[in-house]
Amino acid sequence: EVIHAGFYYKNGSKKAEMCVRGRRLLYRYLDDRNINHRQCGKWVIATTSEEEIKLHELLTNGHMNDVEGLSLLTPTQVQAEETWLRCEGGALSSVHTGIVDSHHLMKSLRRDIVDFGGDIITQHEVYQIETRAQGGFIVWIKHSEHDSFRIECDQLINATGLWGGIWWNQLGEHSAHQLYTRYALGRYWQLQGKSP
Repeated sequence: EVIHAGFYYKNGSKKAEMCVRGRRLLYRYLDDRNINHRQCGKWVIATTSEEEIKLHELLTNGHMNDVEGLSLLTPTQVQAEETWLRCEGGALSSVHTGIVDSHHLMKSLRRDIVDFGGDIITQHEVYQIETRAQGGFIVWIKHSEHDSFRIECDQLINATGLWGGIWWNQLGEHSAHQLYTRYALGRYWQLQGKSP
């Protein structure tokens, strides 16, 4: 449920371009639809002076990705705002990082799809995707062992999360660019009450 600013992604990559443009469009969409969100910002902390180099790299990468609202904070500035926080190398501040109520966002997107004449199919499984000779795709879908059908489309959005690389690789024509899933662990805590 994080709205990322876009400073982590490799400059010139589609991921960086879509994250930055997508964030701007998403905030506008959330405001227009009155969907709960908060542009709360984020700090990336350098706990040691050696880690400060990484902050400068992230700042440079963010500027190259056209991410606005980035600045470096000195350890003194960090301590002045959060006295309990220990950081030797300061922080990178990203004011446009935010959070969103993802359930209401999904409900709104679902409404938009239906309102624009689209269909939403649930309780079905995509089991094969083919590329058409004339361009586009054939998507094979099944509800049970004996109940399957296909959908043909000119464009296909691969929004399959952790399975994105698997589906990409099955298309075959992209064999020179195989994708592999790399797992990473994030930990999130929520503070109850006032910040110490």
